[in-house]
Amino acid sequence: MYKPKFLPQLKEIGSFMKDVKIYISKHESEVSKNPNEVEPLHLHEYVEIFFNVSHEVSFLVGGGVHQVKTGEILVSKPNEVHMCIYQEEGVHKHFCLWISVPENSKLLSFLDKEYCYCSSLI
Repeated sequence: MYKPKFLPQLKEIGSFMKDVKIYISKHESEVSKNPNEVEPLHLHEYVEIFFNVSHEVSFLVGGGVHQVKTGEILVSKPNEVHMCIYQEEGVHKHFCLWISVPENSKLLSFLDKEYCYCSSLI
């Protein structure tokens, strides 16, 4: 299976959220030859919050394909197979926030088994 280029180095935050680790990164990808370029399917053991900064993309996650416009976010669950599908040429920019929590944590209980969230932040 594909191993992501940017594996987060998760860090513990605050004692009130013991064993919770987070990592945030900024990505820029040049898409020039094939506007329908895709990244390989992948998964990881933490929640990924994808914030799209430029260009509309699609995201294959949760058994469906979701449009993610500029300024929108998409949340994928731990161990959920997903990938980003670029639809336009240009420099694509996005941020990813990865959150690792123990399996019994109630911190992210809003992510039930059938849930994928996409919403505009602007």
